[in-house]
This record gives sequence, structure tokens and C-alpha cells, in this order.
Amino acid sequence: MFLLVGSAYAFRCYFLWVDSPLLCLFVALRLHLLRRCSLLSSLFDFAHTDQTNPINRTGKAKQASCRASNATPKAKMAIMHSLACLIQPLLLLLLLLLHLPSSSATLLEDTCRSITASRSDLTPDICISSLSTDPSSRSADLHGLALIATHLSIVNATSTAAKVQKLIDEGPEPKTSDCLSVCLDVYSDAADHLREASAGIESRNYPDAVTFLSAAVDAAENCEDAFGDENMNSPMAEDDRGFERMAKIALAIVSTLR
Repeated sequence: MFLLVGSAYAFRCYFLWVDSPLLCLFVALRLHLLRRCSLLSSLFDFAHTDQTNPINRTGKAKQASCRASNATPKAKMAIMHSLACLIQPLLLLLLLLLHLPSSSATLLEDTCRSITASRSDLTPDICISSLSTDPSSRSADLHGLALIATHLSIVNATSTAAKVQKLIDEGPEPKTSDCLSVCLDVYSDAADHLREASAGIESRNYPDAVTFLSAAVDAAENCEDAFGDENMNSPMAEDDRGFERMAKIALAIVSTLR
């Protein structure tokens, strides 16, 4: 890229590139633009000079004709060429900025592949699609991904508890109502545990966050066990699986930060 901007600028930015590629690029572009602006100014001066030196003093009409046919087109072409050179580095900068998010997107994909490599209950695709429901996951670092996963788990636990409450309000048979009450309790507790975990991640107290996340993950299994103990089909099976996946993703990411 710097070869396109100019080898002289690449040499000046050699040491900056190691610590700050973006700063290096901006320095190179600034030098390039200053040089081009100087050239553009010279061309305008040329155009002005060219048009104020008459080639023929035999008449104003002939002088104007000479300017229009000779000086003006030449100056315009030179100016257009210089403007094209001005736009080129700006396009290069735009391409670089468009490319930057891809590194964070790669971090998301690499993280999901890493945490699911030795698991049968999670896949990279499930991990990526789950985290991608939050657009900021595409530009987040590992700490950010841990917060995002935990926040999504909180949302999941809260919405699941609300669904359980709605089912209870519909007045099911006593056994079903008792099982749903167990689910309501465990999901309410899970939401509290996840909020504690989120606070731990924010303060970078990852061991405590892992403890609270581990407690929250059990909510899905405890809800399912309540129905299983009564030999009943659980109306919460799909919700339990969805919450368990999200909470396990959060737990796995935070565990890598310990």
C-alpha cells in the first residue's frame, strides 16, 4: 500500500508502522496530500499566467480564441490529473478502514472455534450465530465478547422467566404449576447470578464471574428435572436448551480469561 502512496513516505513511516499502522498511514497520506496540493497550486498559477499572456495582440477576439483553444484545455487536463492523484490516497484510506473490522470478526470466529473444539454440545456455527445477534460482537475483543455473551444470557434468562410466569398465570393443572414454579425460581436466580457475573467481568474479576456463570448454567437442567421427576413433558424444553447454550458460551469465553 505504501508503494502506491510513495516509497519516500514508506521510508519515513518505517518505525511508526511497528507501533501504529494507522498513524503511519495518516502521516504518509498527509505528506502525499501536501505535495499534491502544492502541485495543484502551481498548476492554477500556470493556468492564470497562461491566460494573461496574450499570444497575439491583433485583436481581443483572436486573443480569446487562442486562450480557449490552447491554454485552457491544457491547464484543465493537468488539474484533472492532479485531482485524480489527490483522490487516490483517500480511497486507499477508505479501503483500510473497511478492512479493519475483519480482524475483530476473525477474533469472534477464532474464539468460537477454540471454545467448542472439544465439546459435543456446542458448535462454532451456533456460537457465532448466537453472539452475532449483538452487532458489536463483530468488533469486540475477548473481554468484550465475554460481556456480550453474559448480557445475552441475562436477556435470555429474563425472557424465559417471563414466559414461565405467563404459563403459570394461565392456570395449568397443579402438577404442571408446581414444575413451572420451580422453573420460575431457578431462572430468577439465574438472572441474578448472571448480573453478578457481568459485574465481575467488568471489574476483570474473572474467577468470581466463572463461579456465578457456573451456577446460572444449571437453571436449564433444574427446570427440565422438575418435569422429568413427574414424568411429564416439559413445555420449556426448547427455551431451556437455548438458555443453556448461551450461558455455556458465556462461561467458556470467561474461562479463557482466567
